Amino acid sequence: MSEEQEFWDDFAAEYAEIQQESQLTIAEDLATFLKTNGILPISSFVDLAAGSGRYIPAILPDTKRYLAIDFSVEMLKAARRYVKDPQQKVDFRLQTQAEFLADKTTYPLIFTAMNPALTEKDQLISLVEKSRRLLILRIVRTKENIFQPLEQNDHKDEKLLSVYKKWLLEEQISFSTHLFSYAYEEIIDREFFYRYFQQDIPQSELLQLSRSLFREKKKAISKTEIDYELLIV
Repeated sequence: MSEEQEFWDDFAAEYAEIQQESQLTIAEDLATFLKTNGILPISSFVDLAAGSGRYIPAILPDTKRYLAIDFSVEMLKAARRYVKDPQQKVDFRLQTQAEFLADKTTYPLIFTAMNPALTEKDQLISLVEKSRRLLILRIVRTKENIFQPLEQNDHKDEKLLSVYKKWLLEEQISFSTHLFSYAYEEIIDREFFYRYFQQDIPQSELLQLSRSLFREKKKAISKTEIDYELLIV
């Protein structure tokens, strides 16, 4: 087992819980967009790096077969627990991306969302060649007013979709895009804020930040904006 597989196995339960508690309706909005644009329904839908199965319930009614691929045993277990599939249309497959790309099988559609392993041009071109239609979904912008300014994050992942576009243009492969934008608020407890940063920020500085953000109150409002972009090839 690789270190990456071990990491995602260990993180699977927490990740699945985060996904299920998310306020965002990206899965449902994606399905609506695909139906409106004639991409769904479809005979077969491949979800590469399917994780805990976030997109399966929204897409499943509009496909005869849903192939959920992930290299983490625990992620696939979480997906099986999450998904209701009385017609047994979902095929959960334990497979690495490299193994999937090495297989010569082609598909009507391949979808991949927030795929951490899609980092090389040859991988992207292989996905294009394996599918009649390729859908790649990624977060391209996040903005948050309480936690984000204090965290060390270069947001490289948010720039990956621009890199994919560059690679496609280099190969003269046409594509289109669609943006899904969200904004939401959460109430943040002062004590939670303090615990969250106590290992990373010196106590004196953290107390000062806490006073500045919360003033005399025990709670503050975290405001978040998120943009997802869908790349359609």
